[in-house]
Amino acid sequence: MDEPTPSPAAPSTVPSTAPSQAVRDPGSLVVAVASDPASLLPMDDGNDTSDLLVGMLYDPLYRLDSGLQPQPVLAAALPLVTGTGLTWEITLAGQDLRFQDGSPLSASDVAFSLALAGSPACSLTRALCDTVAGHVQGVQATTHDRLTITFNDAYSPFLAEVLAQLPVLEEAAVRAGTTALLASLSGLDPGVPDAQVARIDKAVTADACALRVPHGRPPVGAGGNVAASRVGPSVPC
Repeated sequence: MDEPTPSPAAPSTVPSTAPSQAVRDPGSLVVAVASDPASLLPMDDGNDTSDLLVGMLYDPLYRLDSGLQPQPVLAAALPLVTGTGLTWEITLAGQDLRFQDGSPLSASDVAFSLALAGSPACSLTRALCDTVAGHVQGVQATTHDRLTITFNDAYSPFLAEVLAQLPVLEEAAVRAGTTALLASLSGLDPGVPDAQVARIDKAVTADACALRVPHGRPPVGAGGNVAASRVGPSVPC
């Protein structure tokens, strides 16, 4: 019996020496992240990518260096502490500080950011919000580039825990955005949110009822004992 003629081996692929991607600009930094950002606004949303970007987009008065020592960023120097630690005076780093849109950054913006952090509307981390609300008595912009913070008690960690973490927001932009949001909500049919809540409530109730045991078919546990229903009798099935 004739043996089959072996077929010629497929030519091996020669690896290419050409780069798989175009060479990047050496002046650009490329960072790989685990997920897309949930928001580009400073808020405690539990998203690490958002936290990374917010740290690049917004500046605080100070940042901690590799030795965890606060270094001035928007501030000209460390706070001037008087009154047995109950009063801090901070001067901004010059008159030419500006936001991304070109608007000047003033001590009023810093005072607004601190006031927002101490309010019930604070969207930052709970620890930062609680620290501001619990220790700050008041914040006042005394000049264009100088503000005074008064405290309920002397609390030196405030510099690292708040002033080195708190993003300074533009007061005019926040107020304009809030006004625009409220204006858009004013035209919303009040029945739409109620109907949506009703649909969600109905769906949740239906899911809960599906987990309950059909009438006449009680589940049997080990040893023939009747097992308890997974959903309490309060669910209106």
